[in-house]
Amino acid sequence: MIDYVLIAIIGAIVSMDTTVFGQFMIAQPLVSSALAGIVLGEPQSVLFIGAIMQLMWLKLIPAGGAIYLNGNLGTLTAVALYELIRPQFLFSEEALLFIVILSGIAASYIFGYITVCHRRINEFFIKLAYKALKEKRLFLFQTVHILGVFTAGIGGPVCLLALVILGKQFLLVIPTVYYLKIEAFSRYGLYSLLGVGLGTVFSMVWIRKGWYYPLVGLFAGALALFIL
Repeated sequence: MIDYVLIAIIGAIVSMDTTVFGQFMIAQPLVSSALAGIVLGEPQSVLFIGAIMQLMWLKLIPAGGAIYLNGNLGTLTAVALYELIRPQFLFSEEALLFIVILSGIAASYIFGYITVCHRRINEFFIKLAYKALKEKRLFLFQTVHILGVFTAGIGGPVCLLALVILGKQFLLVIPTVYYLKIEAFSRYGLYSLLGVGLGTVFSMVWIRKGWYYPLVGLFAGALALFIL
């Protein structure tokens, strides 16, 4: 039970930090996965999940009214599923990582739609706040601001817990024969997902005519390894 409470608390922080309050970049997949891993007791393995999801997230920004890949809460879904399923999982670590990352990607799209719905709620709050400001109703103005943060802080973790609970039940009842098939190519599947993320980064670098940045990074990394 304590794991679900911790997941809900982290989910509230990530949900608010994504678009509503603070925006200190705590919600970034790499940061939130590390935070969740430390709190839930498995920081190293979940960093791999965060790294892949972070690479996929880089090109997608939560702006405007379009559906976007909400990798922040999607990553937290994947991390939570990993931590909750791992003690009962009978197959390889690679198979588990592959399955939860795919689940996190699917959850990212679901949270994308939920975020758009939340924006519509915020539009109502903005109109109400503007009206309160014109009428010089300070208490209503402050209350509307608090409600805007509150809806993210409650709605985010509630949706997160619902997806995690449903995802856990679903993944644990999948017949063994399917896991045996997945296990055969799960390592290659992880490399493929990593390749997709790296492809996203390189496409961004190439489009912005900064193709030499990766070369500089590789040279600096090699130099650091040589010195150390």
